[in-house]
Amino acid sequence: MGVVVSKEQEERMAQVICLRPRPQARVRLVCFSHAGATEAAFASWPDRLSGDIEVGAVRKPPLADYQELTEVLTDAVLAYVSQTPRVPFALFGHSLGSLQLHTGAAALVPTGDLRWAARCGHFDR
Repeated sequence: MGVVVSKEQEERMAQVICLRPRPQARVRLVCFSHAGATEAAFASWPDRLSGDIEVGAVRKPPLADYQELTEVLTDAVLAYVSQTPRVPFALFGHSLGSLQLHTGAAALVPTGDLRWAARCGHFDR
């Protein structure tokens, strides 16, 4: 029997949706969409990236409290990247997604072994 969840609990749940399982992946790429977008924004990425990369897209619940949203997103990402087999992971965020990613990243990599790569296209022109 599955776990029964109330509508309120379901609305507060965040998930990382694996867009195409790749058991032999060498890295998991976790993607955070911009405000107003869903995980569907990354639907074509598995076709465009190497077969060594498993793409997971974050499904955000509709929470108004930013701190609570960050916590549930971080928990969902931790659950996804902790799956076996354990492989390195990378995080990608677009716009508001990058802010959410940045806020929760310290909890994702408690060892302090975190490397940032960022580029803002509109500043490079």
